[in-house]
Amino acid sequence: MSFYSDAVEVVDDALSQYGQLVTLTHKATGIYDPATGTAATTTATEIGRGVVKEYNGLNQIDGTLVLQGDKKLLLSPVGITAPKIDDTVIANGITFVIKNIKSLNPAGTVVMYECQVRGA
Repeated sequence: MSFYSDAVEVVDDALSQYGQLVTLTHKATGIYDPATGTAATTTATEIGRGVVKEYNGLNQIDGTLVLQGDKKLLLSPVGITAPKIDDTVIANGITFVIKNIKSLNPAGTVVMYECQVRGA
């Protein structure tokens, strides 16, 4: 095992111990059908580990990108497909929409995703 794969295990263990299971739903738009004027949307659901946190202080809530009520989701990469903007996450029975994603990926190994989420 490399140092970074060990780091993934450490993050996943910490989120298992201090976080919770979350339901991540990916949405994908299919090919546009000119006959119907629509494109089919498909969804895929996965269970991952994460923790939802408040943003620290008002200096992080700028009212433009980060709004009052937005939360930070720390998400383990183990067992899930990389989250995308507009995917949804259910944590503590609350549905959130992913608005922004930052991956912590030293040397190309994703150790954790930090997602900005907003109530749906």
